[in-house]
Amino acid sequence: SETIFLGGGEPLMHPQFEELIDICKEYNFRFIRMSTNGILVRKKISSIGKLDSINISMDSYDSDSFYKYRKGTPKQFDQIIDGLEALNEKGIKFSLSYIVTKENLHTVPKMIDFSEKMKANLVHFHNINPHGSDQFTSLMIQDDDTTQFLNTILERTDYPFDITLPVIID
Repeated sequence: SETIFLGGGEPLMHPQFEELIDICKEYNFRFIRMSTNGILVRKKISSIGKLDSINISMDSYDSDSFYKYRKGTPKQFDQIIDGLEALNEKGIKFSLSYIVTKENLHTVPKMIDFSEKMKANLVHFHNINPHGSDQFTSLMIQDDDTTQFLNTILERTDYPFDITLPVIID
């Protein structure tokens, strides 16, 4: 059987999300994965528990950075925190992902601290698409800040989660 990834838009907003998960189970998909913005996690926790993998796209570590990078409100950020707490209460493992740019590279330690506090079991760092924004700059291997970021991440060996590093552009 196959793997299915539910994403593209916000899958938790689909009116038949629960039925979709059941159909995937019925057809014996080997691995059912989903990425979400996390706002509706608490409301959909019973269906989420049927998934094999869930990723919350954070890009932030507090309400201010959530607004800056996602244009989200404090209420939405609180809903995400509540959802992460619900995942922990139910023993559902999850990953957190962050877009890293030259402009926010200095905040990676805060992202790591946030991920530890929220008890993620995997943390993804993604480089911003070089064609995606004129406000943010992709990480380039030639930049000293990028090299320092990589060295800092790799120096530590006691993370309570696995980390995937971004693809760095040459």
